[in-house]
Amino acid sequence: MNCENCLGNNTNSSKSGFPKITSAFFILTNQCNLKCKYCFVNQNVERMSYQTALDATNFLIENSKETGYTPNITFFGGEPLLEWDSVIVPLTKYIRNEYKQQFNLSITSNCVLMTEEKLKFMKENDMGLLFSIDGDKETQDFNRPFHNGKGSFDVLKDKIPMILRYYSNMTFRATIHRLTAKNTFHNIKFAVEQGYNNMFFTPNVFDEWTEEEKSKLKEQVNLFADYFIENARQGKIVHLNNLDRIFPKILAINNAYSKNLDRPLLSHKCGLGTGSGASISPDGKIYACQEMVTNDDVFLIGDIYDGEDMEKRKELASLFNSQKVYGLNDCKDCKFDKICDGGCVANNYLWNKDLNKMPDMYCFWEQILLDEAIRICNVLGSEKNEIFKNNYFHNNSNVIYRR
Repeated sequence: MNCENCLGNNTNSSKSGFPKITSAFFILTNQCNLKCKYCFVNQNVERMSYQTALDATNFLIENSKETGYTPNITFFGGEPLLEWDSVIVPLTKYIRNEYKQQFNLSITSNCVLMTEEKLKFMKENDMGLLFSIDGDKETQDFNRPFHNGKGSFDVLKDKIPMILRYYSNMTFRATIHRLTAKNTFHNIKFAVEQGYNNMFFTPNVFDEWTEEEKSKLKEQVNLFADYFIENARQGKIVHLNNLDRIFPKILAINNAYSKNLDRPLLSHKCGLGTGSGASISPDGKIYACQEMVTNDDVFLIGDIYDGEDMEKRKELASLFNSQKVYGLNDCKDCKFDKICDGGCVANNYLWNKDLNKMPDMYCFWEQILLDEAIRICNVLGSEKNEIFKNNYFHNNSNVIYRR
């Protein structure tokens, strides 16, 4: 899946050309209390011990001393809250009470096990939270059931307002399954009605979507664009983060065509092990991306005891070329062609064992978002909508798409 909380990659490189790892997803367990229709994790019995988590933390701390960057941990899984008492609480206490220096902590969770007591602890210890939920009862129960087939919505419905009391600006993070894609716009409005103003929706790119299912998804994005326009006219911006990221790309596309520019050659990219972010498995191995810990050792780039393997990092990076990456219909007539960065390399590899071939559904999703973003720009730009301009184009008065 495309990750809303993928770690940033700085370019403060070591002598090898790559920065030391200072930010990591800790894969506390590969087990989960849900059995989502699209899960990429091989749910086995591996769990991270407290000692391994402590060793991994000290590995990040030592690297941060060399680079000057603040260390960062995202507790991940599987479902990380299964290891609340065994790892999360004692490790957080160690970091806050013994290390006592700046250290960023967050959790990505399905929140089935979330309680107010846990939320209080998290806020007291300045921990971030990303809550994965797909929509209302119909969608959530179908997409994200328990292992016994029972839906998970009823367990979560009363937790949603409780979580928002503690994390009022958190993102509604949803995966769009092809069989419930028809509910996408409804689920966006559901999120808004619950009190969210930041949403991230992304399709499961590994499914074989039919043309009818893709058409339904396109209709849903069109409905959201109409909704976005009407809200902007009333002085409110509804933030669908996927769409927010597209607006500045319109200017980049215009610039690339006007100056006859082509794709830049990327030296650092998320998921390649070329930046400061990585993932640490239950046994202390370092992977370039959290999606690959249970999937393929091509992304294995070291371990916390012997450190990063710079040759493996170089070898992995050499497999990707942003100028040669290609996608749907060999990129013919794709408006992103001149600025495409190749998408998510982990998704590319999971799709067909090739870092340079993007999943067709990823390209389709990006293209329908761009088409609606262009329409929004043309409508609100022609109306000289100030709230839209100030949110997305405050340094550029020309918001009309041109090519």
